[in-house]
Amino acid sequence: MGSYIIFLLLLLIVVLMVSKVVNQRILKRKIHQINRDKGKVELLFREPNDLPQPLKNYLKYTNFLNKKYIDKVEITQGGLFRTKLDQKWMPIKAKQYINTLTHSFIWIGNVNMANVLPVQAVDHFIEGKGSLTVKLFSWLKVQKATGQKIDHGEEMRYFTEMIWYPTSFLNSIINWELIDSTTVLGECKYFENDVQAYFYFNEDGALTKIHAKRYLNEDRLLDWEISSFEYKTFDDVKIPYKANVSWKLENGREFTYYQLEILKIKYE
Repeated sequence: MGSYIIFLLLLLIVVLMVSKVVNQRILKRKIHQINRDKGKVELLFREPNDLPQPLKNYLKYTNFLNKKYIDKVEITQGGLFRTKLDQKWMPIKAKQYINTLTHSFIWIGNVNMANVLPVQAVDHFIEGKGSLTVKLFSWLKVQKATGQKIDHGEEMRYFTEMIWYPTSFLNSIINWELIDSTTVLGECKYFENDVQAYFYFNEDGALTKIHAKRYLNEDRLLDWEISSFEYKTFDDVKIPYKANVSWKLENGREFTYYQLEILKIKYE
């Protein structure tokens, strides 16, 4: 009996190791797909002077004004994450690859559920299609979500995260509307996706909040916010490196599910 248990444990270890290697190869192919130099939609760009004043102020505040257009971004993230309002916070480590020329990204996040079970979540948005996959031990798939509502959510994520690479504000697929001296409404149309978000700034040009409507699941379109920004300088640019991401639930309660922190960011 003891030899049989040892055999099963060794077999499990081998399966986990092989599955991890296979999963890494799959992710490498996705990253390679993200890093292509050209997508199916040709992107055009406006001049900074064509932007509403709050966006120009933000470019100046973050030191992106008059810099060359950013093609690719690689981000290392940390922070705290949870999936339920009454759940304890879990430390999270994530890596994200963004290609602004193909309007795409892949985000790979890892947490330990109950400090025991390693869970990996992979968000990606490629050629207008989004996907969210969750796996245990990097191989046992427990959730995969696709469809129009997921496409909308991943497009919303890509759009609002342009605050980390704001030369993308110049992209002509975005329509900007000045609401007042510190508020701008942005509408981003890409393939079949059409998302809108309000961007709020202070008088100095710093972003203070983003508000939008986003699907929590297939039938719940809720208010969604990114707020509590803190700024930090990476090389010669200053970006919001800490923020809270929250849902406004139907009962009026706020569900903050991600306290994100950018640890490293690399621009190309």
